[in-house]
Amino acid sequence: MAGNRKYSKSLSFIEDGFAACSRNAIDLVGAAEKLSAENYHAPCLSMSVLALEEMGKMFFIDGLLFAKSEGAKAEYFGKSLKSHNVKLAAVPMISALSVMVARSDPRFDKQEMFRRALAIGHENWKRAGQEVLDRAGQENFEFLDRWKQSGFYVSLINGNKFQSPRDGVDPGLSECVRTFAHMSATNLEFSFSDGNLKRYIEQARSIRSKLSDSDHQSLEDDAEQMIGWLFDS
Repeated sequence: MAGNRKYSKSLSFIEDGFAACSRNAIDLVGAAEKLSAENYHAPCLSMSVLALEEMGKMFFIDGLLFAKSEGAKAEYFGKSLKSHNVKLAAVPMISALSVMVARSDPRFDKQEMFRRALAIGHENWKRAGQEVLDRAGQENFEFLDRWKQSGFYVSLINGNKFQSPRDGVDPGLSECVRTFAHMSATNLEFSFSDGNLKRYIEQARSIRSKLSDSDHQSLEDDAEQMIGWLFDS
């Protein structure tokens, strides 16, 4: 039965998606760093949020590994291509994705230093993300879509005063988000390096060939619970 199961997307499609989003996130973070160096803090903020959106999209790409054509995971992947808020809702899963891929590295089971490096990266990432939330007084990252807009466009204050992004964006907030985006992209890049992405995809290929229908349904149920948690929180 497993060999006849209709998956939403091929594994090559998923691997290409991971690689493309990772490269673009690195490019966007690099652009944000250059803007920051020249004190263009408003577009730096917007570029940083765009990078986080690309990395949030990767969570939904990962969901396609075992997604049936008509399943919830395939549905939310489609939404992630159109909705900024859907991608930003998945930002809390960026580090978890990097750790999952890094577990494919042979060093994970053999070298404590490798596992420690992952743990340190995760803890630093978590603190950076919490600082963003604390500064904003928010509980999730969906508010970043508003911040992104404020970094790109002139706004109208109280209906009677125009404000340019350079006057409306706090440089400290911009740097806080840039640091978080940089840390997110760096952790993912580290996890995907040294052939780990290909190993991760090959593991999925092996699992696809062995999943029973009941196992597959359990994965679908777990995915729906995770998606529900993301959007409820």
